[in-house]
Order: sequence, then structure tokens, then C-alpha cells
Amino acid sequence: MIPEGESVRQRAERGVLCAAEIAARHPGRKVLLVTHGGIVESLLRHALGMDLASPRTFSLFNGSLNTFSVSDGRWQLDSWGDTHHLRNLGTSDDW
Repeated sequence: MIPEGESVRQRAERGVLCAAEIAARHPGRKVLLVTHGGIVESLLRHALGMDLASPRTFSLFNGSLNTFSVSDGRWQLDSWGDTHHLRNLGTSDDW
């Protein structure tokens, strides 16, 4: 941990609380959240009931779409690591 920085647990609690508050303000609606992989991982672990200390056994893909549903405070993972929208984009190495 970075001195005076937040722990993984603090980051997870902050991220899940923020996403839950947004979901609660928009019940039954679709909401787009854009964030970094650490928060996405925290949301996944929360939805699946995974311990924060357990080893990561899944991939995190940059720019991927990860879909969750929240109903009555219960989280569900709908899709994970969708990178379909990134196909055929090429990279800066191709220029």
C-alpha cells in the first residue's frame, strides 16, 4: 500500500458504495460507469461474493464492457470482458 493511500478493501468499499448509490438513484434504468480495472474487479468480486484476498482467477481486459444488474440491493453479473467493440480497430503500431 502507498503510504497514506487507501487499501484494496477501502478502494473496494468506496467503489461498490458509489456504484450502488448510482444504481439506487436510477432504478430500472441503464447507467454507464467508466472506471479503472481496480474498481471493475471490486464490482465483480462483490457481485459474485468473492473474497478480496482470494487470488484473481479471471482476466481484466482494457476497454472491455462488463455488465451488472442491481435489483433490491442484490448484484448480478450479466456479462464480463466483452471486447467485441474493439475488433478491427488496429493499434498505433499499425500507423
